[in-house]
Amino acid sequence: MSQTIPDPPEEIEESSLAGSDYERALVLLADLRERSGTPDESLQLWRLAVAAAASAMARRGERAETVSGMVATLSLARADQLIQTSRDLFKQANSRAWRGVILLAEALALRARVLRLPIAIAEAPTRREQAIGFALSQAQRALKRRQYQRVLNILRDLLTLAPDNLEAQALLDTLAQAAEAQAQPPRRREPALTLREEDDGALITPPLAIWDEIALPDAEPEAERTPTPWHEVDLRQVLGPGGPVARYLGDRYYFRPGQLQMAETVMQAMRSAGHALIEAGTGSGKSFAYLVPAIWSGQKVLVATANKLLQDQLWLKDIPALQQVAPRPFKAALLKGRSNYICNRKLDQMAKRPTAEHQNAGFSAARFIEWAQSDSGEMDALNLSERLRPHLTIENHECLGNRCPLIRLCFYERAKRRVDQADVAVVNHSLLALDLNSEAPFFTMPDVVVVDEAHELASYTATALQLTLTYGKMQGIINSNHVNYYLAGALRGQLQSDNNTLFADLTENAPREAFGRWELTGAQPEMARMALHLQEAAKAMQAIKAPYGSEEMNAEFRRFVEHLALSQFELQMMAAEVPAGRVRFVERMNAGDPRSLFVIQRPLEVSDFLAEHLFDKVKTVICTSATLRTSDGYEFFRRQVGAPTDCVTLDVPSPFDYFNNVLIYTAPHLTPPDRNGDEETYQLELAREVYRLITYSGGRALILCTSLARMRYLYDTVSPHVKFPLLRQGDAPRAELIRQFQAAGNAVLFATRSFWQGIDIPGEALSLVVIDRLPFPVPSDPVVAGRDRLLRASGGEPFSQLMLPEATLALKQGVGRLMRSESDRGVIALLDSRLLHKFYGRSVLAALPPGRVTSDRLDVKRFFDAG
Repeated sequence: MSQTIPDPPEEIEESSLAGSDYERALVLLADLRERSGTPDESLQLWRLAVAAAASAMARRGERAETVSGMVATLSLARADQLIQTSRDLFKQANSRAWRGVILLAEALALRARVLRLPIAIAEAPTRREQAIGFALSQAQRALKRRQYQRVLNILRDLLTLAPDNLEAQALLDTLAQAAEAQAQPPRRREPALTLREEDDGALITPPLAIWDEIALPDAEPEAERTPTPWHEVDLRQVLGPGGPVARYLGDRYYFRPGQLQMAETVMQAMRSAGHALIEAGTGSGKSFAYLVPAIWSGQKVLVATANKLLQDQLWLKDIPALQQVAPRPFKAALLKGRSNYICNRKLDQMAKRPTAEHQNAGFSAARFIEWAQSDSGEMDALNLSERLRPHLTIENHECLGNRCPLIRLCFYERAKRRVDQADVAVVNHSLLALDLNSEAPFFTMPDVVVVDEAHELASYTATALQLTLTYGKMQGIINSNHVNYYLAGALRGQLQSDNNTLFADLTENAPREAFGRWELTGAQPEMARMALHLQEAAKAMQAIKAPYGSEEMNAEFRRFVEHLALSQFELQMMAAEVPAGRVRFVERMNAGDPRSLFVIQRPLEVSDFLAEHLFDKVKTVICTSATLRTSDGYEFFRRQVGAPTDCVTLDVPSPFDYFNNVLIYTAPHLTPPDRNGDEETYQLELAREVYRLITYSGGRALILCTSLARMRYLYDTVSPHVKFPLLRQGDAPRAELIRQFQAAGNAVLFATRSFWQGIDIPGEALSLVVIDRLPFPVPSDPVVAGRDRLLRASGGEPFSQLMLPEATLALKQGVGRLMRSESDRGVIALLDSRLLHKFYGRSVLAALPPGRVTSDRLDVKRFFDAG
């Protein structure tokens, strides 16, 4: 396709962007033009990029002169119109083009800030550093993709702006080496030693030779893919009796009409490039229902589920089963967070200088060879001891990225590459949200994304978008070797004093009524003071170019300085007035200990973010869970995640026989008291009710409480009077408590909200689930109070639109712990009479599985006596 440069569009002929800038920007669009199809579409992309840049810059509150060059010839109304047009075009096709436009818009905005505004740079030097960091990240990303011309263009601009930038110079060297590597075989690194004199004579040596012997099977080129025509995929033949799934499962198979219906809905959504919201009851087989349509049709699919436990279930159970019966081989990939993988560089350093602590924890030369040559480097798969893990993992800010001598073999980077090459990739909600929010995404988003356990998507996304400040995080900076070596002692002492004072004040000034967390309103001068001193530290260390005799240590130093500057920027944001739509609060783990405090600023809602970055950009998004619906159907969930109103919806009931196997008991005499009620009498009667119920069931019970204090009271009150084994959350790790519970066969486990979901205990060991009260959100919680205010401001009604739906979904999760297989039976005891006499009680009960409902306690005794 021709690469001729079109004439500049009318909107920017007179703008402050010079012709050379225009030409360089068009180079960035080269790969887009290859996919665009027509010169007119390329021209439209350029217009959209300029419009997006102008609009974004104006909305960020830049100085008037920052945007005058663009806005003078392109009104904000016209910019908004063009952006909306681009989104409409995106919904029809070409999602990659829109992602490219956004990246280009950011690049243009940053270039305009840096190259055209020397006054603004002088007043805000951090803006220059942000622009340089952005350009470097784009160059590194292009280098990974072997887009060498693009790397060269970016570096040319960057070195014109910052000729002394060592990272850009290092990238140029890497680029030259990459060009040479195409013509010459790689040469083995010569052994050499370099000395870092400042570190007590510690030796920084090249990586061990064994790394050069490791082959990378995932580096092979991707095979050609030919999706199967939709009409040739007969899902009934695949999932129905006599099909490949039935033959594979053998005696474990039984036909599930709901599973087939869900699979057909997923297939139709993929065929029409639409979205679907599907509530699939326990036992409906939803994993196969969304995997089979994608695999059999040859569509790439990314599955995001809530946590590592659910990822492992898909990876170790469901995907291997389908690989046995699929009509053709397919690649699968698993990606977890960085902290789940061994850092090759740390492993190399441990092998060269093992300590007695490492060896006592299980490290040996044989283990090093085993781990270095492993396929995944995932710590759980390698059964690394808990004592070794902190020594072999790194945080994001510690990673040297492309400056690491072992980047080619990095386990985490290899896992990310596998995701791009996979037909079926499994990630978690946090990684999905971080990828959507990243300037340099972790992986390429396919046309089909399945969000499993989707009821947790909004919460994980908000967490991924939050800012967090802890005493330990700041202490890690202050105690860094780089700070000890190269920062003046007075400034380091000032930072230490700031950190101590800030967290001591937060502890002392906590509201008396605050229990677990409390809101922190207004500007925070102590934080601002520490941010100012952190900025001074960052400037001082940025002035140091190459302090060490080792390039590897210099790369580590530069990475630390980047982390220091970013931490200062985040702290400055935390110190300012809280922006609209966000909330800042303090969370306390241990009373009286300032080191246990977390200061968090997070968004109150993420619907707009997910609408723009997920639902508007991915052709097909399937959201599924056993708990999506409330009394208003899918409306609450749709508002939470920003799903469009035209999503297809489907209710897949559980195939289990709830009516004959489950009794739902609601206690008519237990009403939680209000603030002025008799709490002591209520709690005692609640404990008596729990005692009666576990006596009827012969133990075999899970007591789910809505607060830690309630759990402790019930355990302490009931435990002296029963003969069953009693277990309590917090006395052992969760996995160990579940193991003990199942092994005992008649145990009673007291737990709080973390046990309301993700617990799978089939069989008679769990026959009674007791819930102490309706799990309404706590109104005084800062996040809940903030969402309440936000809803009221928009004319909403918090109880019906927030509190009741949240309580209903949480109750459905807790209730779902009982029936885990078709042969299970038992009682769900809801110890809250509001279900019987409040106006909302009937709608809440209607949302639960269709068991028999009673308010007669003796029916519980008769149920267990009959079983």
